[in-house]
Amino acid sequence: QSTWDTFFDRQNFLQQLASFGDVHDRVRLPPPAILAPVALWTGKQVLSVLFRPSESSIVKVNLEAKTRSFVRRPGVMNDLCPSDGWFVMRNSEIMCGVLDKSMIGGENKENVFYCILRDFGAQEAAAAMGRVARLCAQSTEREKRIQKQRQSQQQ
Repeated sequence: QSTWDTFFDRQNFLQQLASFGDVHDRVRLPPPAILAPVALWTGKQVLSVLFRPSESSIVKVNLEAKTRSFVRRPGVMNDLCPSDGWFVMRNSEIMCGVLDKSMIGGENKENVFYCILRDFGAQEAAAAMGRVARLCAQSTEREKRIQKQRQSQQQ
């Protein structure tokens, strides 16, 4: 499920990037999606940095594919799917779509990790998988802490 109303301020955006980065990585900070009244970044920008963390990275994935939530509508372009079900990535930047199981590494060969493996090799694919794993682990821990805080506040 895509949420179009989730944004990160600079501190939270950098925290997201730090959760999957390595101490030795120089990570690029993209320009914010919203500039005023406060600079805000999107989740798609977090994921775009995940797949291409620096300008020196050779990984530039170009991919267009339907996700599990894609619903074809006659007369409507695929990338205007109301459920954000058409995934488009250009030069490793996510333009639209949800990064669901089918895009991470489902059964078909139209997924991000297969493209990285095919075009840039096993080492780059493993590095990207490692960043995804670290981001997921940090997000899970963050969610557990939030739930624990909510439960203690309710008592």
